[in-house]
Amino acid sequence: MPTARLIQSPATLYAQPNFNMPLIELPVGREIQLGNVKNSDGLKWVTVALPDGRKGFLPGDTRVFTRKSATLLQDEVVVRALPSASAGEVARYTKNAKFDLTDQVAGEGGDWVQVCDAAGRQGYIDGQTRVRTTPIVTKDVAASQMRTGALWCIGGIAITAITYSAASDGGGYLIMWGPMLWGGWTFLKGLFNYFSEA
Repeated sequence: MPTARLIQSPATLYAQPNFNMPLIELPVGREIQLGNVKNSDGLKWVTVALPDGRKGFLPGDTRVFTRKSATLLQDEVVVRALPSASAGEVARYTKNAKFDLTDQVAGEGGDWVQVCDAAGRQGYIDGQTRVRTTPIVTKDVAASQMRTGALWCIGGIAITAITYSAASDGGGYLIMWGPMLWGGWTFLKGLFNYFSEA
């Protein structure tokens, strides 16, 4: 499940996907694990797990920030120690630099985004910085990709084998190239993501 931080306050976690069973008030910055989206009485709810193991539901319009990988699109950006243009410089990234976006906070002049790079340096960049983002794939998501890919690939092979066996008297049979190839590619992508995730 992807990791996210709340960027609104207060946010109420509910025991069930309705407003009748409040469980706990969550503060800004609280880390949560996002699960599946569920529709209930015409409203969207997101299943959520807390670090302490408690689970519940948040309304679908709750504002959260999901950790992402980013590539810098502009020529340069200065990473500051605090969310302020006058704060000390932690690092200076140039175009195509890669780093993670880990949180969004209010700071001097508007929103700032907390970043972390491969060297372990952490700081803040202006929220208007131009970046291209991709979701960070967790081990749970990668495992799900592997399961899905394996099922599609095995299903394609099984249908091919069954129709081939039934056509042994000279009739036609189906070769399920699509499911086999897509399933194999999805499985390999999940395998790569699983072992790439720190």
